[in-house]
Amino acid sequence: FMWWEDEEMKKLLEYVFMAFIFGSSSSPTVTSFVLRRHSANLEGLASEKVREIIRRYFYVDDGTGGDDDLEESKRLCKELEEAMALGGFALSKWIFSHKEMAEEGAEQEDENKEKRILGIVWDTKKDTLSVAIDEEKYREEASTPRHVVQQQAALFDPLGIVAPFHLLGRQWTQKAMAGEWAWDIKASEEVIIGFNEWTDSIKELRNLSIERSWNDSETIGGHEQLHIFSDASGTGYGAVIYRRVIGKTGKIKVSFVCGKSHVVPSDSKRSSHHGSIPRLELVSALKGVDLSRAVAKSIKERIEDVWFWSDSNCVLTQIRDRTSSYKAFVANRLSKIHKKTKTEQWNFIDSNLNPAHHCSRGIKAHENEK
Repeated sequence: FMWWEDEEMKKLLEYVFMAFIFGSSSSPTVTSFVLRRHSANLEGLASEKVREIIRRYFYVDDGTGGDDDLEESKRLCKELEEAMALGGFALSKWIFSHKEMAEEGAEQEDENKEKRILGIVWDTKKDTLSVAIDEEKYREEASTPRHVVQQQAALFDPLGIVAPFHLLGRQWTQKAMAGEWAWDIKASEEVIIGFNEWTDSIKELRNLSIERSWNDSETIGGHEQLHIFSDASGTGYGAVIYRRVIGKTGKIKVSFVCGKSHVVPSDSKRSSHHGSIPRLELVSALKGVDLSRAVAKSIKERIEDVWFWSDSNCVLTQIRDRTSSYKAFVANRLSKIHKKTKTEQWNFIDSNLNPAHHCSRGIKAHENEK
């Protein structure tokens, strides 16, 4: 970088940083590269499982990992510390959800049961995950489109735990930007009242959580399935994924994996789907496929038994029909679905039983039973 030689500021000199700058916009990329390089250097010096954690399950200075077996988890922690030390990295502030994992002398986080991991709240006592809520961001009443966008975007939910609720906020954002609008011009009374009622209810999301662990002692090593549900309406569309495992004893456990909800563009004339529900159902089906591919890349072991569900007979007929010629919008999406899935993986589900029904229509914060 360039800087002046002295206080007179007449001559520029070129300087070089001897250490990487904390907080730089390139920090996450540089950190990722360094960890991947360190993982490669550990070949023959550390187990493949440890190397995989370093390569795939660190983000900047936060790392995650674990095992279904308690003793294996303890061994993994020890090996991970040793492997990182070889690169000059000292692991600290361990967080465990199992009491026996806390060994004497290990530097751990404070006793607060709730920890924030990459924007998600982890209750280590109950071993559950939930959305982080910062009520300070919603204290001021939103009265302009700028305020609406800022407050709606402040709800961070990467897993889609509250995606149907988030959809309602996005719909109010859409209404705030309808007609003749400007960022700092007061929104309509309908939007101001409706959106602020939505933000007032955000605190109720604290009561909603999901189990972190996908297994218990009876389902470890069982037969795994992924079930992907999709749905669409005139105002929204989305998909949700669940993992279903059948234990060796016959016990069945179902876990939420992730979900996504999207608003339908308000001006259907400018959208390629033209407000057509069958087309939107096809879009949601493709969203489910894309979501399943993202999950497949992120989990350690590939789940071969994958099921796709839709309540649209029109979409299922199009997917199963490989001989007819369709217009570009439908043909393009069908080609992607056919490329990434098999026809026999697609199944019909009644609309009243489809969990993705909520992804397309939304859920209010107090509707816990849904």
